[in-house]
Amino acid sequence: MAQLDGLIRNAMEQTGLPGMAVAVVYQDEVVYSKGFGVREVGKPEEISPDTVFQLASVSKPMASTVVAGVVGRRMINWTDRVIEHNKNFALKDDYVTKNASFADLLSHRSGLKTGSGDLLEDLGFDRAYILGHLNQEPLDTFRSSYNYSNFGYTEGGQAAADAMKMSWEDLADEILFRPLGMSASSYRHSAYEKASDRATIHVPLGNKVWAAKHRRDADSEAPAGGANSSVRDLAKWLRLQLGKGSYEGKPVIDADALQTTHVPHTVSGPASAPAARSRFYGLGWNVSYDDQARAQVGHSGAFNLGAATAVSMLPGEQLAIVALTNGRPQGIPEAITAAFWILRSTDLPRWTGWHSPRPSSNKSMSPRNLRSTTPRFRLTPLLPGQTVPTQEHMRTPTTARL
Repeated sequence: MAQLDGLIRNAMEQTGLPGMAVAVVYQDEVVYSKGFGVREVGKPEEISPDTVFQLASVSKPMASTVVAGVVGRRMINWTDRVIEHNKNFALKDDYVTKNASFADLLSHRSGLKTGSGDLLEDLGFDRAYILGHLNQEPLDTFRSSYNYSNFGYTEGGQAAADAMKMSWEDLADEILFRPLGMSASSYRHSAYEKASDRATIHVPLGNKVWAAKHRRDADSEAPAGGANSSVRDLAKWLRLQLGKGSYEGKPVIDADALQTTHVPHTVSGPASAPAARSRFYGLGWNVSYDDQARAQVGHSGAFNLGAATAVSMLPGEQLAIVALTNGRPQGIPEAITAAFWILRSTDLPRWTGWHSPRPSSNKSMSPRNLRSTTPRFRLTPLLPGQTVPTQEHMRTPTTARL
């Protein structure tokens, strides 16, 4: 895996990023799991596969896994109207209130606009208060528009917990974290702060200098952005995803319910030209298709106060990668995951078994020589206050989430 090591070190050298952890899963095995850099600038403690990061919006596909577990227990259906399980649920339009389903909320097609409820979170209001005031937020067209909404998504997760008569945090523990032995994972910010091995969030000051200046508590939108985990734990979750809901040979999440999260439910980015491809959103997953028409599902996460994350899978190839960082979003985890897929499509990683074996007379492709052949992908560091435009609608630098 020397070529992946080189990509990560190259990205960190170019940007000064304090720390990163990466894991790769292939055919139900963790074939790569490493930490790089430090947990906090100015302190010696290093990042390891067990270091706990704030996941930001990588919390969303994890949350849809939890909700799939509730669907598998026949407590709800994806097409159930949310109001059947949360009598207090209300949006601005009565028809939408009476008909919005779990699938509508978890695919961002309810009509709630991007940013709905965010200012209330910035002012310090809790989850119950914010969800109770979504009926004051304007709506776009129901089921024919896509608007990335953290609190619409949070309502979907919370309603599933209401159906189980549990808190969201306890539901995630019962459905996902305990069955998989994900002992470092939680939807509680207090658990992140208590972790002895945790990555502190950082912002760039310029000239590759970073500082730990902020705290980001996302408990109010926990299903959408409040999870904490390590790459060791997330590799277990990816094995579950690629294993159709089974882990270590035992069914944990209903296979059909989980597969429903991986397929398109709405168009998130219409094709801009005849030769272009449209982009889609499933239930907590971005969904796209490659040149071989294979489904690729993934998600990014971003806190402008200092965290950036990305996960990407090719389910048909039984292959997945996750990258976590402790720095403000600059496209770094996305660059690593994208470069990984590029490397995978070349001859470089054939020796790992990711491709079916093919004869090759190129001796330079041996593991011993991979380090010298590692491509260098150019990253352009951003100035303080700048962010990368992403599919998840970054907020202004004075605010926080994705």
